[in-house]
Amino acid sequence: MGKIQGQSVSYRVGNSKLLKNASFTLNEGEIVSLIGPNGAGKSTLLKCILGILKPTSGIITLNGKDIHTFNRTSLARYMSYLSQDKKLAWPGKVKNIVALGRFSADIDSTKHTLAGQSALDNAMELCQLNNIANRSVASLSGGELARVQFARAIASNTPYLLADEPLASLDLKHQKKLLKIMRTCAQQGTCNLVVMHELPLAVNFSDRLIWLKKGEIVAEGTVEETLTPERIFEVFEVQSQINWNNGFCDLSFN
Repeated sequence: MGKIQGQSVSYRVGNSKLLKNASFTLNEGEIVSLIGPNGAGKSTLLKCILGILKPTSGIITLNGKDIHTFNRTSLARYMSYLSQDKKLAWPGKVKNIVALGRFSADIDSTKHTLAGQSALDNAMELCQLNNIANRSVASLSGGELARVQFARAIASNTPYLLADEPLASLDLKHQKKLLKIMRTCAQQGTCNLVVMHELPLAVNFSDRLIWLKKGEIVAEGTVEETLTPERIFEVFEVQSQINWNNGFCDLSFN
């Protein structure tokens, strides 16, 4: 099984240390949520893992190899990315936008492969886009567009999918749909690393949590291992109550 590991990763801008000695492990086939208040370093950590930012110190490895020894095309075959900005630079049909996810995988191919078509078909079906495949993305609702963007990432068929606040600005129905898609991806072997602000959703749909505060990882582990009122107060400075009912965690805040 492949894995991504970070060892004592720090990232500094001027005198500001945005990450401080962060160590973590990401395994294929799980949903891991990065949680913490604004400015905790969640997006910075995500960009360091993606190789967009280079740590000031420490190392991030992919299957034991420093990610900065991979070229961008090679790294894109392992990791797909959904940024906070969900806007598209140009209009196009849904099926064509999703097909862009195959660029890094098919760049060395001289023809459209059966494996590539299978990945596209899987992404379209999983995100329930076949009925709007020929529509322009300019005509879509926010929830539909979020599914298109997610499908484009899935189409790359990478073992790691990193998403920065994919549920932002979505209603509960579309949040649930995307979380269901992520769970299916995890069952198919993909590691989903997701920046989450919706703590109740994170604790009920994640396999593991990485808690960040002021650039430091204060805890990493399963929900059961790390979720306590004391930790919520430590990270978010909010009093809370936790109640479990048939495997569902009900959080209330004072």
